[in-house]
Amino acid sequence: MTVMDDNTYNSSWGDLCDLIRIMDLQSTAPGVFTAPTHLQAPRNVVEGSQMLAQAIVAASKAVPDKRAVSAHALFTRVARFDLPLDFHTQILQSGQTFASVSVQAEQEGKLRCPALVLMDSSSGDFVKHQVAMPKVPGPDQCPDFDYGMTGRDVRFVNGDYTPFEDRIGPPELHCWMRCRDKPESQLLHQALLTQCVGHFTIGASMLPHAGVKENDAHVTLSTAVMSIAIAYHADADVSDWILYSNPSVYAGRGLAQGCGNVFAQNGTLLASYTVTAMIRKFERSPDSINVPANQLM
Repeated sequence: MTVMDDNTYNSSWGDLCDLIRIMDLQSTAPGVFTAPTHLQAPRNVVEGSQMLAQAIVAASKAVPDKRAVSAHALFTRVARFDLPLDFHTQILQSGQTFASVSVQAEQEGKLRCPALVLMDSSSGDFVKHQVAMPKVPGPDQCPDFDYGMTGRDVRFVNGDYTPFEDRIGPPELHCWMRCRDKPESQLLHQALLTQCVGHFTIGASMLPHAGVKENDAHVTLSTAVMSIAIAYHADADVSDWILYSNPSVYAGRGLAQGCGNVFAQNGTLLASYTVTAMIRKFERSPDSINVPANQLM
């Protein structure tokens, strides 16, 4: 999550129930599922990982007999919170075991986010292994961080996420997160887990570089998440602590790449993902760009 000024995190985005409301898309036409408006967000820009999560919900409602196991989304144009966001689904292939679903998020008749989702009917374990959970302090040993959303607890290991400070450190962030409410369906657990995966790569990529901090985003720096690919490995319970472990593996040429894993508190690998993000200076003054300040990228 990026900010535009010192007041963004002090402003209320809303409550967890607001997030669940806009994640749980409703059918509005054959193959179309719609997210309602949300008028409280300080930045009138829907995060890429939120659109990916909503695409997962749309695909899962279009193919209800299977679960999403992987997805890849591009964020081609800014989507706004103050307008409904429509997710058009097309089942490209559906068999007994797998299905492939194309999801296109549109607003005002323009494409905002194309996504491809792989669905699976599931199977037992033939072979099984996973990457080990990193050895980091647990949530009780980490300071709270206020993202401006009530009902969701966020704690960064070592307090490493400091968007207002020019803090220097390794290019990685580890974040514990849990939700106050337990969603009614595993699909919403999956969606809430996904909604956070775009939050960390930009901040992690800035940590090794003096004079660069995330509070400069949308002020002197142009930043955005451009694409996310994610795979789901085990069922999540977001009402318990989960750990996002997100190293930035590359930054350069105006881009940054993060590769993350999500773990349950007991060490079970829940998901893995990659993020491609943009970090570059504005080519011209933000004041000369004909875009509202709370929609600047």
